[in-house]
Amino acid sequence: MFLHDRPKAYMVWLLFDNQMKLVRTGKSSGARQIPEGAGQVRQMAENDIVMDQGGFLTAYTVNESPSSVYIDNFQLSTTSGPVLEQNDYYPFGMLNNALSVPALSDPVNNYKYNGKELQKELSLGWLDYGRRLYDPQIARWTQTDPLAELGRRWSPYNYCVDNSVRFIDPDGMIWEDPNQVR
Repeated sequence: MFLHDRPKAYMVWLLFDNQMKLVRTGKSSGARQIPEGAGQVRQMAENDIVMDQGGFLTAYTVNESPSSVYIDNFQLSTTSGPVLEQNDYYPFGMLNNALSVPALSDPVNNYKYNGKELQKELSLGWLDYGRRLYDPQIARWTQTDPLAELGRRWSPYNYCVDNSVRFIDPDGMIWEDPNQVR
């Protein structure tokens, strides 16, 4: 059988994230054509596929050629690594305890929403943004903005010029536009 006679039959695997969007990183999703060899038993395996996020995996075979292709004993096996921690948040950064899975062992991850360190003193649950602290329970800063007078709308608690969709505040000092080239 020549290469151009190889049937158009494939093994396909697709990973969808928690919002049912196709994951396109690495080998999380893909397809592989079956090898040639009519009337022969061939083992076909895809190894070292790393799913870098949670979601839903589907795998199937498909035949697009006019000839019959028989695929017997199609198996899918997975190996799961340990889930260290899963955090889901409300829009302003408060941890949603109903959907989150806390860390089961050390080291405990103290970097939470936006990658900011959780301050555990006095059990307040504030996040350290460097120059000021943020309280996700009330979606407010606990200190005044050190450079608030530089904003076009003066407020002692200014954050990202009141446009958190466009601007970021990586260190708690002053907003930045991530789209501007430095």
